[in-house]
Amino acid sequence: MFAGHGSGSTLRRFDTSDFPLANAVLIRISPQSPFLRSKAPLMLIEIERKFLVAEPAWQNLYTSRERLRDGLIAATEGLKVRVRLYENRATLAVKTKQVGFTRAEYEYEIPMDEGEQLLALHCGNTKLVKTRYYVPYRGFTWEVDVYEEILSGVILAEVELSRADVDLPLPPWIGREVTGEPEYKKINMLKARLAPTA
Repeated sequence: MFAGHGSGSTLRRFDTSDFPLANAVLIRISPQSPFLRSKAPLMLIEIERKFLVAEPAWQNLYTSRERLRDGLIAATEGLKVRVRLYENRATLAVKTKQVGFTRAEYEYEIPMDEGEQLLALHCGNTKLVKTRYYVPYRGFTWEVDVYEEILSGVILAEVELSRADVDLPLPPWIGREVTGEPEYKKINMLKARLAPTA
């Protein structure tokens, strides 16, 4: 998820000569950016807010959806590397520590079979399955994640912003904001579900 989505941004694809750690990298940038004519690396800034979902009205409002599987490969001091399997592509996502609503993110495309191997062999019990629904509301696209399997019953909504101080109109079906709350981070939700019961 990248700032600038839906506002004229585009994806540029690079081969392995640009980035030796992956077959390709997807970078979302403005069509006016000089980076379209350059191979210089670019930091991507992710600005998002996360909310609980209060009621099911969104289910009649989404415009598209996709099923995702992902798993945590490595994490240290707020830095994370995840493998993500979308319906027809796989990526490695590298995220820095979040400060407020903001963090840097890089997402590198890899072959589907390599993504399947990474998920199966190197993610342990951090594997997650969810369906993501895209719900427009007053100029913003909300991503509603409905989790399955180990996190069945969890529904969270996220929205991407161009700036941290954007005046965000909240849909009537949205609930309490949980941005930055540790208990709503994926790894902590997993730990809570996997913890032995008394």
